[in-house]
Amino acid sequence: MRRFVKIDILLFLIAGLIFEIQPQIIIPGNPYEDMEKEEKAPEPEKVKPGTRTQKIISEIQTLLKQNAETKALPAVAYQLNYRHHPLVAGAIGMDVDSQVSIASTSKTMTGMVMIQFMRMGLIDIDDPISKYLPEAKNLSIDPNKQITIRHLLQHRSGIPYTAKNRVKVAGLSIPMPKLPPGVSFQYANPNFNLLAKIVEKISKQPFYKAVQLYVVEPFRLNGTLSGPGASGAAGIRSTVQDLSILADFLIKDFKQKGRKSWLAELALNPEGIPSTGNQSYYGLGWRVTLRNGEIFSMHHYGDWHKGVCIFYVFPLHSASFAYVATPPDYSARQVQNVKLALINYAQDYADSLDRTSNPQVSSSGLNIIKDKSKLYIGSYTNSRTNESVNIFSKDGQLYLKRSDREVPLKYLSDWEFEGDSTEYSVQFYFDENAKVRAVIDMGDYFQKN
Repeated sequence: MRRFVKIDILLFLIAGLIFEIQPQIIIPGNPYEDMEKEEKAPEPEKVKPGTRTQKIISEIQTLLKQNAETKALPAVAYQLNYRHHPLVAGAIGMDVDSQVSIASTSKTMTGMVMIQFMRMGLIDIDDPISKYLPEAKNLSIDPNKQITIRHLLQHRSGIPYTAKNRVKVAGLSIPMPKLPPGVSFQYANPNFNLLAKIVEKISKQPFYKAVQLYVVEPFRLNGTLSGPGASGAAGIRSTVQDLSILADFLIKDFKQKGRKSWLAELALNPEGIPSTGNQSYYGLGWRVTLRNGEIFSMHHYGDWHKGVCIFYVFPLHSASFAYVATPPDYSARQVQNVKLALINYAQDYADSLDRTSNPQVSSSGLNIIKDKSKLYIGSYTNSRTNESVNIFSKDGQLYLKRSDREVPLKYLSDWEFEGDSTEYSVQFYFDENAKVRAVIDMGDYFQKN
């Protein structure tokens, strides 16, 4: 009898040890909870689109009918919502609930996982990434400034797409940064591949399972799949229906909570980017466009193997636009021409709608710039090489002069101009008083004298 008692005790101890060893997965809350607690207001009635909106919808449908079910673009699906109802939804060669790779639009969901972690107190987005991935210390080129989670989310870590010198971090081969973090925007997937490793470290499970747990399930995206191929930068499959469901939640949450909403947090502006009234930048996994200091759109695009996606959320208009396609070659001219046309149509669509009564939410407390041109003019020096550049104005046109190069600057945004490079834009760095402190040209950093 004693022998059996000892065996029972031993089994109990082993079971307890196994329980201790098993990773304790933290379950997220219900993002719909506050909406469901409120006394339910009647759903707004479906609004009949105005003449201009109807014309845009008709042109979109004509464009897709002319191009879909062709060799270059075999199948497409689309959905346009307004005031929580679909104005139009359709598909050619597939269904509106067909799963398609959303490619780089997956980054929006990586950003949402990070906001979940922040709200649960598991991270601070200004934490250095070496706190979670110790090898990441080797990516630092400035001992006084470490790469943070925010830098990765906003593509401002200094990490490029490719580089000769690379560093091993959590099993990934990461290109060595050329610039210190925080000073320049450079879109590069390695940022989000590192974020996936941080997600795995915090959630104690593979990245794709974390996306299912922290985004797909709580936001009720029943047609979305994050499989083993998801990398942080891409790999998620979704539908235009699910993207529209996500947009609808974000818009309702924005109307209810304003500055404390998911959209306002995802629209966080990077350091060095002013709130100048009309602005475009990369927030926390989402592209952001401000108009008069308000969030006009949150959006992302994706292109990769057999998957193209366009996803727009227009909070001021309670509207959204979702499009997916399955081209065998995403880079084909026909595919990209259709994509570019739809991006323009998406913005025209929002402009054609009546605004809803949303709160004004600026993503930054920086001052509004009035007389812009004087801010940029002056000489700038690279402290490492002592090389100088000059920004000057001639006949109302801004120019950059560097050695023998004299480049006219084409305005893209108050912090970004197009120069003479197809790879790099000319970017200006602003301080908290909306004054220019530096310029980045061809990936080199010059501080204002």
